[in-house]
Amino acid sequence: MESSRTDIAAAKKPFYNLMMFPYPSAEGLHVGNMYAFTGSDIYGRFKRMAGYDVFEPIGLDGFGIHSENYALKIGKHPMEHAKVTEKNFYNQLHKIGAMYDWSRTVETYDPHYYKWTQWIFVQMYTRGLAYRAKSEVNWCPSCKTVLADEQVIPASRQGGEGKCERCGNAVIKKLLEQWFFRITAYAEKLLQNTRTLNWPEKVLIAQRNWIGKKEGTKILFDEIEIFTTRPDTIFGCVFVVLSPSHRLAGKVKEVVNPATKKAIPVFVDEYVLGEVGTGAIMGVPAYDDRDMAFAKRMNLPVVRAKLTDKVFGKKMVTYHLRDWLISRQRYWGPPIPMIYCETCGWQPVPEKDLPVILPRIEDYQPKGTGVAPLATHKEFYETTCPNCGKSARRETDVSDTFLDSSWYFLRYPSVNNVIPATEPGSSVQVGWTPDQVRGDKQGFLPWDPEITKKWLPVDMYTGGAEHSVLHLLYSRFITMALHDWGYIDFDEPFPNFYAHGLIIKDGAKMSKSKGNIVNPDQYIDLYGADALRIYLMFTGPYDQGGDFRDSAMEGIAKWVRKVWRMALS
Repeated sequence: MESSRTDIAAAKKPFYNLMMFPYPSAEGLHVGNMYAFTGSDIYGRFKRMAGYDVFEPIGLDGFGIHSENYALKIGKHPMEHAKVTEKNFYNQLHKIGAMYDWSRTVETYDPHYYKWTQWIFVQMYTRGLAYRAKSEVNWCPSCKTVLADEQVIPASRQGGEGKCERCGNAVIKKLLEQWFFRITAYAEKLLQNTRTLNWPEKVLIAQRNWIGKKEGTKILFDEIEIFTTRPDTIFGCVFVVLSPSHRLAGKVKEVVNPATKKAIPVFVDEYVLGEVGTGAIMGVPAYDDRDMAFAKRMNLPVVRAKLTDKVFGKKMVTYHLRDWLISRQRYWGPPIPMIYCETCGWQPVPEKDLPVILPRIEDYQPKGTGVAPLATHKEFYETTCPNCGKSARRETDVSDTFLDSSWYFLRYPSVNNVIPATEPGSSVQVGWTPDQVRGDKQGFLPWDPEITKKWLPVDMYTGGAEHSVLHLLYSRFITMALHDWGYIDFDEPFPNFYAHGLIIKDGAKMSKSKGNIVNPDQYIDLYGADALRIYLMFTGPYDQGGDFRDSAMEGIAKWVRKVWRMALS
């Protein structure tokens, strides 16, 4: 649709209107998706009528566990099914009549795109924000992969164990060596910048709570560091409890209370969380209900000691936020661009050798053993060290799908702005030379600096509030890092965010996994796209949604036909 194509270079009054791109975890989109896309598109049309040069792109967040699980379910190879869903999704989005610029689509599984996802990983590693460590991680036995904390539905919301946000099954803990991004290095900035964002309050509250800043005191009980917000209760401390993941769990039986100078027992229990504070608490049953319940269970004394203003320990700030666990033991994702050499240790793949292409393999099913399917393919993992030239091994994990979507908004305006490939015969194009950014004038960027300065940050971003502590938080983090490295001149990707409501069916959120989806194609074919769009917008306020009932569709269609006849008369 040429009328929807935006002249990126010539635009005088740019307005970047962006809807979160969909992840293809089924054969096509449902009316709940169309509700979200339609509201965003209407706003874009309004801004265009107001005289703005509106850029409204679309793409597919096609890598990741959602798409792979569906391919596994129907018995198709993810590479093959990606092209099927791409065709289906784009056909549906054409039919709904949105004014997308189809000349600038982005698919995260395209090597032209994930070359730059891998480039970001390399930048994170070389600048000290990516590291590998052995850690107790969330493991979904059903999806057979690790999960970031943000991808686990907390037990407090479910009752009992934490649940996988995708499949809903119980998540267990495993000790594995994984790749992490140091998002905690940006915890304070992520928190403080929420004051500058024009976002729904519920989304801002969700991010602030997830970052979870607490100011308190760090007190040393022998070799155990304890964080507390109530140091005044220390004289009532009669025991210490460690989380099961604490480095001293099971190794220390008792410590001395620095206030009373008395020896007190040390326990290990799951009610203490390793990701909160220091993973160790002082048990003061007289002043804390959870400690009281534990004391009764263990038949421990309760001491109602006088509160004190004496200082024990040092002031300390902690955050609930933990580093982003970035590696996944799955097949369908960008291979992590790292190489392990026995002599040199971990080395990033040189920029000139990106992308590390995801090969087509037939045994792509998740193993469930803590290693990825690529680990059984020598032709993939056998390589040479880029530093010393000796035999080495590629990383066989792939990166989290949320890394793919953490920067896609930067790519859209520069999709067609490419220069010839660096390697003869290479089919993968590179981006723009960052002469304006990096003094050494080497390497490339996945976006044109001048175009980016003109069009970014995004003017209006629309999406679901359920992404508050996933996509939205990760995108803010990556943007801040790119800003600090001098690659872009803004540190917030979405100054304005609108959280759309949900269309429900049979009293539940419309979801492919719940099986209550409604295909919009039948209504478009019968009544036309305009009738469906209008009907969806009348189901309820855009930030709230509504219940889908097609009984009123005929009336809307008659009204649209009447308006059309009036326009022609």
